[in-house]
Amino acid sequence: MYKLSLLASYIKDQRHIFGVCNHCKGLFRLVDVKISYKTPYREDWYDKIQNEQQSWEEKIEKLNSDEKELKSIAIEKATRTKLPRLLKKIIPTFANGNLNAHDVKTIFHPIDFIAFDGLNKGDVKRVCLMDKKTSDKWHTTIQQSISDTIKSDAMDWKTVRIGKTGEITIE
Repeated sequence: MYKLSLLASYIKDQRHIFGVCNHCKGLFRLVDVKISYKTPYREDWYDKIQNEQQSWEEKIEKLNSDEKELKSIAIEKATRTKLPRLLKKIIPTFANGNLNAHDVKTIFHPIDFIAFDGLNKGDVKRVCLMDKKTSDKWHTTIQQSISDTIKSDAMDWKTVRIGKTGEITIE
């Protein structure tokens, strides 16, 4: 405890110790002096620790950056190649249509899927309704009814807008 108070007293007293600069002959306080050498300081154990810590921080930052880049590359690759192959294995309907899996949307009832061929490219060339083959009489009747409607051109396009207050307008 005595050594600590002695050190504190020494630091406090430095404010009252003055010197004269050799170059400009100006007066200065000892606490304001910044000691420097013409040659750099010799590296000590604390400098080594600080350099090592900075090196590790830079490596961690690079790893985090690389991780984000690798994740985005992996997601893009999986989306482009693996997802369509997986979907074609799971749902054989896609295997025959040469469709991009991202162009296919799920409906489930009364048909399973609707494909907007070219949707992912921003230019839809055709719309394809897809459903599994079934022996269920009701389902087969619905499929045939939808097919007949398409073949007879008994279709039209309507845009339905729902306002903020719930009003519906059909264009």
